[in-house]
Amino acid sequence: MQIRKFLVALTALAGMAIAMPQAVQANVIINGTRLIYPAQNQEITVRTENPGSTPALVQVWVDEGDPAIRAEESQAPFVVTPPLIRLEGNSGQTFRVIFVPGDTQLPQDRESLFYFNLLDIPPMPQETEAASYMQLAYRTRLKLFYRPVGLPGNAREAAGQLQWSFAQVDGKPALQLHNPSAYHVSFNGITLDTDNKQYRIEGDMIAPGATSSLPIPGLPGQLPSQAARVDFNWINDFGALIQDSSPVKP
Repeated sequence: MQIRKFLVALTALAGMAIAMPQAVQANVIINGTRLIYPAQNQEITVRTENPGSTPALVQVWVDEGDPAIRAEESQAPFVVTPPLIRLEGNSGQTFRVIFVPGDTQLPQDRESLFYFNLLDIPPMPQETEAASYMQLAYRTRLKLFYRPVGLPGNAREAAGQLQWSFAQVDGKPALQLHNPSAYHVSFNGITLDTDNKQYRIEGDMIAPGATSSLPIPGLPGQLPSQAARVDFNWINDFGALIQDSSPVKP
């Protein structure tokens, strides 16, 4: 559901052996799959839970889209507080995300995309050889949409405004998608239905005002000659999947 997780090696090992725990899993979970920051709000909150029995060290921050950026390197105009905590087992924590514009001038005619990061660092194993071990942490990233005041339309209508058409890209047929709205549209499944056949298409998200060409795996070299339809699932502000469809222009 659009949540990306990364394994991060925290501790270098000495020697050639690596002692790995038998089961590695994230303890801390975030309530929700995306964050919406209305510009008129002074802050938004993010609720997290640690349903496990062991504590975890949790670090949180916002970045501008580069997953390689560490917390101390981020230039995103947001502060998350508290930035670093010990979260006990079977407990929860609410984080505050505060927009601090500074010299940053975000567009006021469309949404801006950022990413909320949570690094879950489990405790060091109690029984391990001090000279040879590797500790792993889980990093979770959620999309954070900054939504200015007074945007035309609303996010619920954006998917219905998408414009689908066929195009040739490098001599191969493609599905061209244009988003005329002021909102991002995130997908969880796109299928082209044409000539009594269906083709699965990879597509994650399209930004406001953007145009994207999506390859159509398996489709012959020529563009479809008959009417075509695209069926897709898009994700609303609450993380729910909405089924929709649209005709494809020749």
